[in-house]
Amino acid sequence: MKEKWLFLSLCCIAGIYFHDNVFILMMILGFYYLRYRNKSIFLCLYLMLILWFLSIESVTIPTTNIGKVIKLNSNSIIMQMDDGTKVIGYNFKNVFLDEIIFFEGDYSLIQSSPTTYGFNYEKWCHQNKIYYSVYARNMKVVQKTSSIRGLLQQKLEKLNSPIRDFLRMTLFSISDESFGSLDDFLILSGTHISSLFQMIERMLSFFFESSGIITLILTIIMGSIFNFQFIYRRLIIQKILSFFKISPKDRLGILIILLLLFDVRCIYSTAFIYPILMKLILCFNPFKTFFMKVFSVSFIQCILNYQVNLLQIIFFPVLRNLISFGMILSTGCIFFPFLCEVVIMYIKFLQIISDCINGFYKLNGSLQFPLAYILFFLICSRKKANNIKAFLIFGAVLILNINHWIASVSFINVGQGDCVLIQHPFNKGNYLIDTGPAVSYSNLRSFLLAKGVRNINAIFITHYDEDHSGNLSQLKKDFDIEKVIDKKQEEYHDSNFSMLFLLPDYKDENENKNSLILMSEINGLRFLFLGDITSAEEKLLVNTYNNLKADVIKIAHHGAATSTSELFLDQIQGEYAIISSGLNNRYHHPSEEVINRLSRYPLHIYSTAEMGDISFILTRLFNLICTSKKFLI
Repeated sequence: MKEKWLFLSLCCIAGIYFHDNVFILMMILGFYYLRYRNKSIFLCLYLMLILWFLSIESVTIPTTNIGKVIKLNSNSIIMQMDDGTKVIGYNFKNVFLDEIIFFEGDYSLIQSSPTTYGFNYEKWCHQNKIYYSVYARNMKVVQKTSSIRGLLQQKLEKLNSPIRDFLRMTLFSISDESFGSLDDFLILSGTHISSLFQMIERMLSFFFESSGIITLILTIIMGSIFNFQFIYRRLIIQKILSFFKISPKDRLGILIILLLLFDVRCIYSTAFIYPILMKLILCFNPFKTFFMKVFSVSFIQCILNYQVNLLQIIFFPVLRNLISFGMILSTGCIFFPFLCEVVIMYIKFLQIISDCINGFYKLNGSLQFPLAYILFFLICSRKKANNIKAFLIFGAVLILNINHWIASVSFINVGQGDCVLIQHPFNKGNYLIDTGPAVSYSNLRSFLLAKGVRNINAIFITHYDEDHSGNLSQLKKDFDIEKVIDKKQEEYHDSNFSMLFLLPDYKDENENKNSLILMSEINGLRFLFLGDITSAEEKLLVNTYNNLKADVIKIAHHGAATSTSELFLDQIQGEYAIISSGLNNRYHHPSEEVINRLSRYPLHIYSTAEMGDISFILTRLFNLICTSKKFLI
């Protein structure tokens, strides 16, 4: 099987991703047979069958209210229940790893509406075999923790805040916003742990010839303390394989297969995607140059975060070593409190570095992938002329930040709230109508980054309810915003875009009734944005503008029964109705009455709760509708 293990592992990964598509699975097996015409096809078949059985999901509701804490998140915990199921729990305070807890609360099936670029909570839970959540009304600890990691957690909770937060992030992967994107790029991928053991091995090599074996033993000990989390399994297998005389490609292939056999769902974790993808790129690249490594990491950052931070990539080896050294110092504070002052200064130094790096120029966008592929193959070419072209293309991508080539209007899925992004070709103009609630900021930010947005020409705030303006302050921190428009006027106009304000002289003390009513025409389509107005304002619109027509209507007040009157729909004669609301929201939006009313008209009704992000892609020749689920013409 020389040089075949890697190809076999890639077939297995493809088989897992497409485990529910028999046709694609047959194509993978057929392609493998065409390449290797021997009995190894049976090994590929056996492996794919095993992984297919491992990937079968069994959704069962928990039957007990007693569970063991196995994972801590920033605002939740994950419990292993007595009946073997996993549950994600909320409102569990002051709990420690490996404690046994009894609680009172009702189980809820985990559901979330789809998203194109943002974090899909339901998908993440299912990937971790979690199908139910619970909000604890009451809880009590049945058995206190006795594990080393639980006792370690208790110790670090007594430390000063900077050290405590740093150790939560590095030892237990609990996110800390004070370190910006470093926790996404370094901590979640487990790079700091692998760097820590590399440092230990280098130090041991000065004293012992068998430093590799000692490091392996230490990794196994650490893995047992932390319940053999994925990063420790990967490091242990990697270290064991390094003792065998195997080609780098075969070693990588065997590593992937063993990791999949341990846990088939590991392919969805950042700790798998980042290091494995990095090794794959470098494995097939004959040039081990600094530029190639920068490209490789930037390519991975694009895939995972829709953003490339060049300064972070350049100083990546230094950063991971600094964080690993910080882990050693911070852990020492648990046993030697006199080190605390020095360690706090060191952590503040790391935070300053993080702030400087995050403030550096960043390349945003998901449409960098085609250019990245071209660049990758050009760099892999041995011709000098092609290498020059690669540098030119890479420079053009960095300088021009070309992402968005055509106009679009996107109704972003921000849950129970409103947010619309209007973009002109090549990012000549970016405009937001409302920002959605603060709880949805990660999805909004991911969408803007994926679309290549760095600066926003104007944000229109229809009114200052939290579900319409909750992300305004955070957007000001993360993006360059030229104007915020929250007052009624006749018209907004710049060189690329115009927005008409309807009923500019109308005023009401009620925030919803006083919403900005906006209309814009883009590539022949008229878009009408109604904020949270009621049927009274709709009637006033009809009476004031006799020939008011629109092709796309953002339905008022998330589909509440107080709006969307028949009088209004009769005149507007729209073609598309967009309802921006959260899945299973407490207001029960959209109301059944409004849905029934809309159904009596020749309207295409789309809801962000069901379809996710809804984008109108606008060209002079044709228009398309793209949602998080599918394309619609």
